[in-house]
Amino acid sequence: MPYELPPITAVNGLRLAAPAAPVAMDFLAGAPGASLSGTLKGRRGHFDTRIAQLRTDTTRWWNEDRASLGRAAKVVPFADGSDPTEDPHNLPVIRTSGDVDALTDEPARSYLAGYKIRAAVNIGHVAAAPRIKEHLGLIY
Repeated sequence: MPYELPPITAVNGLRLAAPAAPVAMDFLAGAPGASLSGTLKGRRGHFDTRIAQLRTDTTRWWNEDRASLGRAAKVVPFADGSDPTEDPHNLPVIRTSGDVDALTDEPARSYLAGYKIRAAVNIGHVAAAPRIKEHLGLIY
């Protein structure tokens, strides 16, 4: 809801010859006449992307510590925030380096695409494995 500022009649104790016109401003949106709902809708996608990236980074760092201790890793969410082991992806769970080595070509390519790791379209699981391991924090 816009808030209308009262007219300005004086500045530093000096009276103005004519009051300045009132200014309507939506303080939450940050710009005169801007719509709060439009501003939030426009930024939601950006925030969703950043949150997904933070979840991925945090899980990867967690996995680096766990891998160095010989413990199983957590599932790292895809770039869009979705879980690779659930619908619609239904990929094999990766908790260790051995799980990555056991992937076949198609799941390996799906993991690369989901994590937005650049690779050749026809890359095989052997060539994809080191990239996936690094992205998941399984190389220490």
